[in-house]
Order: sequence, then C-alpha cells, then structure tokens
Amino acid sequence: MFPLTSLIERDRGPAEAALYKAFSLADPQELGSVGFEVLKNLPPLFGKCAQMSALWAKILRDRHGIPAVVVAGDLLINGHAVFLCSENVAHPNDERRQLDWTGHCWIEVDGWLGDVSIFRTAGAIERPSVLKSFIHGHFGTSAGLMMVERAKLDAMGMRYIAKHVLTDDQISGLATGMRIELQILKGNLTR
Repeated sequence: MFPLTSLIERDRGPAEAALYKAFSLADPQELGSVGFEVLKNLPPLFGKCAQMSALWAKILRDRHGIPAVVVAGDLLINGHAVFLCSENVAHPNDERRQLDWTGHCWIEVDGWLGDVSIFRTAGAIERPSVLKSFIHGHFGTSAGLMMVERAKLDAMGMRYIAKHVLTDDQISGLATGMRIELQILKGNLTR
C-alpha cells in the first residue's frame, strides 16, 4: 500500500503532492458542510461513490481552495472485502466502459477521510450484508455523511485502502456527468 502523498505524486504530479502535503485544514466542519450540501442536492442514488466524491472534491477545490483528493480503492469491513478496486476509474475520454468497476471512492484532506455515499449504499442493500450490518450497528440508520480522522478507522474495523487518486479530468468528468444525470432525473433534459 502506497502512502497517499506517493499516490498523489504518481497520479496527479509532484506539484499536487507538495500542495496536498503542505495544506493544513483549519476547520473540518467546512468539509462536512460541503458534504451535506452535496447530499441535500442529490436524491438517494446507489453505486455513485465516484460521482458523489468527485462533486464534493470539486466544490471544495473550486469554491473553498481546499486541495481535496478523490481516492479510489478497496473497502474492508472487519477483514471482509466489501469493495475491491482492480483498476482506476476511467478518464472521460477513455473508450472503455467500466460498468463492472467494483472499487470505492472517497475524499481525503489533511488526514481526514470523507465518504458521502457509504450510508446511502448500506441503506439501499435489501439483503443481509457485512456492510449494512456494520454501518447500521456503528452509525445507525439515519447517518448521512462520514467525516473521520483516517487514523481512527482501523480501530473501528473499517479499512479504506487507497490505490489511485483521480485527476482533474476524471473529477470534472464525473462531476459533470452527475450534474447531467440530476438534470435528467429532475426532468430538465431528455435522454
């Protein structure tokens, strides 16, 4: 497993890695308030972790100057694989389709991990599952957003394993796609 700054350098370049490493978050509440803004404006959607995380990071970067990164990787619950990431999310101009992508996405900023989709995903699962049992047992059924210092997750039995960091093109493509999907859902565009 690569340290996050090494992944940022590999996937986004040395300048981004230096910016991320030098940044100090004054108040984590700012991350949470933007995350809740994203949740408030999105209907419950299953399987949209990449798009939701991209939208969250894009708002943090563009409006607040916070160098949030979108991370793609694995999620393990008490040692059980819930999501496994064998490859990065496709770039917008990539011809391959990733309809079977099985990884998970979240954001990270200055030691804080944010997951805007995990509670919705757990709530949408109709059958018994490791994820649903863990989330509902630890957080209840009405939690909306996870914001936690990364170091505290392992003690809970929840391991987010970073494998890739998304580029600006990936983030913009996913955020734009999410906005278009929302317009379609709201009936403002036709397919």
